[in-house]
Amino acid sequence: MKKLVFLSLCALCALGLILTSCSSGSNSSDNSSGNENIVDKQPNWTLPLSCSACPGDNGYRIVSTSSSIIETAHSYSTIISTCDPFHSMILTANKEVGTITTTEIPNYYIVNFVLNPDGNLVTLNQTGDPANSTVKLTTFSPTGEKMKETVFPGASLNYSNALAADDNGIVFGIKESDGPVLVKTDFNNNILWEKRFSNELDPALEGAEYIEPGTIQCIKRDVDGNFIIAQHLTEKNTEDLEDSGYVIYQVNPNGELIWAKPYYWGVTAWQQDTFVHQMILLEDGSIVIETMSVGGDPGSDIWITYLDNQGDFIRDLHQAHTGIGPLALSADHCLIYSNRELDPQTGTDETVCYKFGLDGTTIWKKTYKLETENGMEVSLYPHTVIRNSDDTFLIVNTYGIENSNTYGIALLKIDKNGERINQLTF
Repeated sequence: MKKLVFLSLCALCALGLILTSCSSGSNSSDNSSGNENIVDKQPNWTLPLSCSACPGDNGYRIVSTSSSIIETAHSYSTIISTCDPFHSMILTANKEVGTITTTEIPNYYIVNFVLNPDGNLVTLNQTGDPANSTVKLTTFSPTGEKMKETVFPGASLNYSNALAADDNGIVFGIKESDGPVLVKTDFNNNILWEKRFSNELDPALEGAEYIEPGTIQCIKRDVDGNFIIAQHLTEKNTEDLEDSGYVIYQVNPNGELIWAKPYYWGVTAWQQDTFVHQMILLEDGSIVIETMSVGGDPGSDIWITYLDNQGDFIRDLHQAHTGIGPLALSADHCLIYSNRELDPQTGTDETVCYKFGLDGTTIWKKTYKLETENGMEVSLYPHTVIRNSDDTFLIVNTYGIENSNTYGIALLKIDKNGERINQLTF
């Protein structure tokens, strides 16, 4: 499948607005600390943040929200990170009152985590500037105590948060000087194997064509215990012609390649990058991905695409001129998708949530317009969405308030029809 795309930047800027405009200073919050009991408060579901931009284009977002969320009988927990300085926190929201508490993890920029068999958090994080970056796989207790760590010097994540676990260990992607590496460790952080794939990711290569592999972007464990990986790649030849795209492939728990399906996009003079931002797996092993192509026209374009369990194209479910957004699977095997959508004709954007059938039909679309108590508009930028045990959905957003330097994290809870259950209070 090849697509010729003419691209633009304003949608990506719209997504990045909240992430590039934080006021300087250290993190602060009016919420209670993670070690205190929650007292009787009005529901707020928000956490104010104060942070400054990371210097240069160094592979860090201003605010990173993990794609993993833990649900317990009484709360939701995830990890939020900011840079300059590096700082992470375990964020916990009480289900009943919406009060947010935090447990601090200073000096770490955590992009994702999984739980090990002991209930501790195994985190993927990165420190340092581009010329001297380091990736760390670090295990923390639920109270933020560092327990063990494996360091990969000279490696980077390059905006990726690809991390998954099985019964025997953890699989994740890093980028080293000789290219991207797929790594598996046991739960004691000992390396079990490292894999580097290139030309085998496209069995249809001919002549002088070759693959330049890029960032490993998503990893999910499938119904058979294997891993599905989405990775950026570029097809090249000796005449220096190139075709940017991505590849979906499957490896077994030992890292052996089972199949690979590359998808190339027609390259224009303006295109800068193409990648898979989100991936979810259905119960039958089929795959839904959100791909994004970024360039300068200005803006970015996203596609939500349905693939079978061998990575073959079935159909596109949604296309928009917008920034990236999170995906979840509903109980009735439909897709929940939230985003900050931009109308290129009017230049206005709004926070939306869709429910799509796998046949490509839109079941519903909801728009969320929020204001502060004094009528100031609140802009929400969705980053993570999960389906809860009661068939509701929790969306983790960054937010900004117009004409102010107030930014932070906001949790939005909706029912299966997209209606708000809990009103955010600012």
